Amino acid sequence: SNTDITVGEREPARIGDGAPAGAFRLAGRTDDLVTVVVEPTGDLDPVIEVLDPGGVVIERVDAFGATIGETATVRLSEDGDYLVFVTGRTESAGDYELIVLDDRTLLDDGAAPGIIEFSGQIDVLQFRGEADDVVAITMQPAVDSRLDGQLALLDPGGREIEFVDDAFAS
Repeated sequence: SNTDITVGEREPARIGDGAPAGAFRLAGRTDDLVTVVVEPTGDLDPVIEVLDPGGVVIERVDAFGATIGETATVRLSEDGDYLVFVTGRTESAGDYELIVLDDRTLLDDGAAPGIIEFSGQIDVLQFRGEADDVVAITMQPAVDSRLDGQLALLDPGGREIEFVDDAFAS
C-alpha cells in the first residue's frame, strides 16, 4: 500500500525486517518542480524512483554506495498522482526520513537540500523575499566532500546581486 505524502511533509520509514521498499503517493500538478530527499540512518544505501501517473519511471537516483542520502529533483509533466519508491541498494536496510519539497519550500530549519554530483552542475534553489530583507545563505559541503562550490544570488529579474567563490575545496 502507498503512503500519501504532501510537499513540505516529513515521513519516517524503514527498509528491512519484512519492509523491502517504501511507496509514497504524491499529488502533483503540471510544471511543479519537486525535490524528493531521503535521509538515511545506519547502513541504508537508498535508491529513489519517481513514476509518473502512467507508471513510467521519470527519475531514478542511486549514488552507488552513498549512505549520506539521495535527492531527486523532477519537473512534473502532468497533473495526477506520482509514485515515489525508496529501496535499499544491495539489500541494505535501515531507517530513513522522506522529505518532499517544491521550489517554494524550505526545511524547518530554513535549509534547502541539494546535491552536486558532477563538475559544472548547477543547483537552483528559490525563496521568497521582500525589499530590504536581510538573508544569510550558507553552503555547507557534506563530510569528506571535495566540493569547491560557488554561490550566486539573483534578483527576480535574473540579475546577479551577490557572487561568492568560497574556495573551501579540499
